[in-house]
Amino acid sequence: MPLINILIVEDKDTHVDEWKDAISDFNVFAKNNGKNIQFRSDFAKNYREAIECIKSFNFSAAIIDIRLAEDDGTSNENNTSGNDVLLKIVESTMCLAWVYTGQQIDADIPEDLNRYIEVIDRAAKSKLEVLQELEIKRDMLDSISEIKSRFSQSKAQHFYSAIWPRWSLWLNSENSIDMDNAIIRHMATHLHASFLNETEKVHPEEYYFTGPMIHQKLDTGDIALVDGKHFILVTPRCEIAQDKNLFYQLVELEDKSQQMKDCLKNLDRVKEDIKAKKLDIKNQKKLLSESDIDNSNKKIRSQRNVIAQAISTNRIAEGQSLAEAGLKTAVENLFQLESAKEKYQAELQEKTINLTKLESDLKSLEKDEQRYINEKKALLPSSGGKISRHILPEIKQLDSNTYGPLHAQFEMITYIDKNDAVGVDNFKTGKYARLSNEFIPSFVERLGSHFSRIGTPDYSHPE
Repeated sequence: MPLINILIVEDKDTHVDEWKDAISDFNVFAKNNGKNIQFRSDFAKNYREAIECIKSFNFSAAIIDIRLAEDDGTSNENNTSGNDVLLKIVESTMCLAWVYTGQQIDADIPEDLNRYIEVIDRAAKSKLEVLQELEIKRDMLDSISEIKSRFSQSKAQHFYSAIWPRWSLWLNSENSIDMDNAIIRHMATHLHASFLNETEKVHPEEYYFTGPMIHQKLDTGDIALVDGKHFILVTPRCEIAQDKNLFYQLVELEDKSQQMKDCLKNLDRVKEDIKAKKLDIKNQKKLLSESDIDNSNKKIRSQRNVIAQAISTNRIAEGQSLAEAGLKTAVENLFQLESAKEKYQAELQEKTINLTKLESDLKSLEKDEQRYINEKKALLPSSGGKISRHILPEIKQLDSNTYGPLHAQFEMITYIDKNDAVGVDNFKTGKYARLSNEFIPSFVERLGSHFSRIGTPDYSHPE
C-alpha cells in the first residue's frame, strides 16, 4: 500500500500528539475500508529542525504552523518562523504545502503562490479533516512521489555509470569552469535525454515554460502578446547569451484559437446529430417489418383455397349466384384482404423511402464530421502543410484564456532594435510563455528550411 510522507511543522506537544492520533485513525479507517493510501509523518518543532527534515526527509506534503518555538526550544508567541519554513520549502523541494494555524493573519504566502497554498484555520477544521482533504489531492501526491523517485533513480544510475568512473577527469580538468555546476548541468542533460527517450508522445504542457522564470531575461523561444499580436523570439541563443546581437528577430504567430473553438463546436454538434440520426434509423427499421404483408398473403391464400375448393366440388350450380352458393362472404373477405395487402405495401414503400432518406442524411452528416476532423487536424501540430508555416499547440492560461494553436508565419518576420528600450520592454511585458528547449530545434529547422529554399522558375521549352 503506497505511503504518503508528510512533514508536520508544529511546536506544541499536545498538537503533535493530536496529529499522531489523527494519522493513526485515518490509516486504520483507510485500511478497513479498502482505501489504497496510508500517511507517514515526521515532525519538526522549530525552524532548525524543519530545515534538517527538508534535507533528509523525502515528503510529498507539508503542513506548517506559523508560530513556532525558538531554535533553542523556548516558547515565543511572536516567533512567526513558520513563514520562513514555508519559503524554504517552496524554494528547495517539491511538495503540496499547506498552512495550518490559529493565526491566519500571520501567514505570509509568496505572492505567486497565494492562490495555491491553502491557509487553514485550526479552529474551523480538525486534523483528521485536513488529512481527508489531503486524500482528495491523492493524484498530485502520487505524482510528486513518483517524480521524486524516478528522478532519484535516474540520477543514481548516471552517477554510478558515468560520473563516478570518470571522477578523476572531472576533478583534474584544467578548465576554469566550476566543477559542481558543470556536473549539475551534465546531470540535467542526462535526465532530460533519458526521460524523453522513454516516450513517443508528449503532453501539451511539455511544450512551454511559464511562470516567473520566463521573465528573468529574453531567450530564444520567448512568446509574447504585443499590441494584439503574438510573436516568438528566434534570435539564436548564443548571440543573446554573448550579447552579440544588434536586433531581436521575431516571427509573428497567428492565433487560431477562435477557429479551433468553432471547429470543435461544429464537431460536437454534428456528432450529436449523427447519434440522433442513427437512433432514428434504428427505430425506422423496426417499423419496416413485413409480417403484416406475410400474414395478409397467408389469409389470401387460405381464402382462395376455400373458393377454389368450392368451385372444384361443383358447389356452384349453373346460374347460381355467389350468395346462393354461400361464397359471397368468402369473396368479399378476399377483396378486403387484397386491399389491406396493397395498403401495407404502400406503407412499407413509404417507410423504405423514409429509411433511405435517413441513411442519406447520415452519410451527409458523416461527411461533415470528417470535414471538421480534417479541419481540426489542419489546425494542430504534425499536420504537414506549407513549409512557410510551423504549428505550435495551444497555450492554456491560468486565467482561463487560451491562445492557439499558434501558426508561425515565417513570411511575416520582424525585429526589434536591441537599443529600442520601449520596444524591448513591451515585448518583455507581453511575455506569457517560452517554447521549451526540446521543441526549439524543430521550430528553427522549419524556419531555416523556409529561408534556405532557392527555387527555380518553371521551365518552358520553346516550340
